[in-house]
Amino acid sequence: MDSDRSLSSTPGTPGSNMSTSSSLTPGDRIISVKSSIDGIGWDPERRERLEEYVVTVHNITTHAYSLSKCIFLRAIQEDENFDIRRCINRDFFAEVWLKLTRYARGRAGGRTAATRAFIDTYLDDYLEVTGFVPPDFRYGQQASLIEGAKIFTSYSNNVQMRLGSHLRQAVNHLLRIRQRKAELIAYRRREGLIDALIKSEVYREITEPATRFKELIARRLPQDFVLDGEQFGDPIYNNALETLRPVLTSYPVDYRFRGNSIYYDSKGRPVEHMRAFYELALSFIDIELPVFNCFPLRRSWTPCYTTIDSKILCQNILGRRWTNRQDKIALWREVINLNSDALKHQENGELQFRGTIQTDGVGVTVIKKRMDRESRYTARFAVVVESIQYISQEIAQETVGRCVTIDPGRRDLLFCVHENSTANNPNKFRFTKQYQDKFEKIKKYRRIREAVKPARVAAAERLLVNYDSLNRDEFEQYLENRSNMTGIIQNHYVNFRTNHRTAHPLHRKLRLSAYIRRQQGNEDLISKLDEQFGVEAVYVMGNWSSPNTRFHEPVRGLGFRRLLQKAGKRVYLIDEFRTSQCCPACERRSLETFRMVDNPRPHRRRANPRVIRHGLLRCTNQNCRAMTNNTNRIVPRLWNRDMAACLNMVDIVRSLRAGNGIPPRFRRGGAPQNQRRRARTQNEQANIRNVRQRRN
Repeated sequence: MDSDRSLSSTPGTPGSNMSTSSSLTPGDRIISVKSSIDGIGWDPERRERLEEYVVTVHNITTHAYSLSKCIFLRAIQEDENFDIRRCINRDFFAEVWLKLTRYARGRAGGRTAATRAFIDTYLDDYLEVTGFVPPDFRYGQQASLIEGAKIFTSYSNNVQMRLGSHLRQAVNHLLRIRQRKAELIAYRRREGLIDALIKSEVYREITEPATRFKELIARRLPQDFVLDGEQFGDPIYNNALETLRPVLTSYPVDYRFRGNSIYYDSKGRPVEHMRAFYELALSFIDIELPVFNCFPLRRSWTPCYTTIDSKILCQNILGRRWTNRQDKIALWREVINLNSDALKHQENGELQFRGTIQTDGVGVTVIKKRMDRESRYTARFAVVVESIQYISQEIAQETVGRCVTIDPGRRDLLFCVHENSTANNPNKFRFTKQYQDKFEKIKKYRRIREAVKPARVAAAERLLVNYDSLNRDEFEQYLENRSNMTGIIQNHYVNFRTNHRTAHPLHRKLRLSAYIRRQQGNEDLISKLDEQFGVEAVYVMGNWSSPNTRFHEPVRGLGFRRLLQKAGKRVYLIDEFRTSQCCPACERRSLETFRMVDNPRPHRRRANPRVIRHGLLRCTNQNCRAMTNNTNRIVPRLWNRDMAACLNMVDIVRSLRAGNGIPPRFRRGGAPQNQRRRARTQNEQANIRNVRQRRN
């Protein structure tokens, strides 16, 4: 959310005063401002009490995650019909959190009493396995509500983000999509079939039936559903259905998916899919895929950010009794400097600090609201979500000479080309993953953490395996090992300091520094774009996006568009359909990958020693040739995939500006036949006739 920043000294040194503020759109009611404990002027005499509170809350929350998973594993093991949905809520996790403290609970009845009794059934065994001693926490109610809501959110997000992708992964594995494609392609190439016919057969025999199967299982199927033998004659589909049947039949009989799709419904009602998510994790074990953690855990040893509001400040930091008539701002004035940059009013005094921060003992996130609770800010202001408009003829005509097309990706996070570019003389800008990592000092911070890590801490971490296991005994063994290693590992991540003058723990200081570098990186990117294309440039961004991939930077789509908007830039979307398949020079759909290289992933070189270079394309049109600089030979024209896509998007903008709409070769729903594929040569036509004769 943050774009503007003021830094008056080095992060983590006395007197450091850092803050970030963001511009608001009409209707925003809450923003966060980043700073540090020194930046907000926290009272040094109460620094030790704050550190103790942050570490205690972190430890309790870590065990609350683990205890919740233990409860669910044992409850499902004891009763296969256990309804886990009734436990996935804020109140349940708040009670789990409180059970791990020595807290004087009041009398409760009804649902709360039943929840506490249910947790007590498993609490003693958990404490015995882990050796955890609940700390004294006299005023724990407020903290339990906040941390319970965080745990519930992590469960919901886990289902929302991973159910659909893991279900597709299981289907692809069960149907052997990749292996069958490779086998069919190799077989047809040995027969001499051309690539165009091979591609058509792969789609007809493998891709299309697999897509129908995925769409079918996404619906709410009856318990005894059987596949149609005519559409799915291969036994592999029936075997896949039987493997996934426990997942698909884990819902109540009368439950219906919104939008008639499990993928859509899991986004809107994730709690209802918790049992299916668990069954899907079990199926991963059966089909020998790497198991995922359907019950999230907090595995970080470095204390995480915890919320401190006025009530927690009064009770747990100042040690006083809380009353609703307390002057909240007067309480905060005792421990922080309300005149610091991070706490100043914004939006003409309408946006103010109202008494809530989040901190890990080093970094601080200040929460600012438009109105206090007595004025009912939540009812008066609705959050406005601004959608990005697609570029149109009117916009294209209005922005002549200023459009910059952007193709988002993974290695080249952003590839930008100005509209005045040509195929032979492009005005381009690349923002790569390597440059971003270097600017944000990701490797430097990682090396620092590795350099200060003692050998015994590294050895202890290597012993902590099976954290994602769904086997009760294996998970309890993990908890026991973690308990034995806590003293060694936790002291390093919580208390290690390199500069005892500032008394800031290293790992939390590095976390804050990494955040600041990310913000500075965003500003650096905007300044470089202004330098390359001018401050009046209008950015037209491709609408392609991709799900997150492990160990890869997410594609900068929505986040980058918001960044440009907050910098005051005009941003529009464009449909980049087939923009990386058509040659910008000859305007034919004739680009293809061709170059085989050594596998850049060392851990996969044994299975796949050679792979195709995805980012390099060549034009197969015999009339579209280029001359080399050194040998003056005429060779096929080569293209960087991102460059070709951006130049084609420029062509779309020019066509819209001229009133011709999207060029036919980029329109969805098909293009003229002579533009779909290059003309077949006489040899290729003879090959097709020979193959058809062999089939007959």
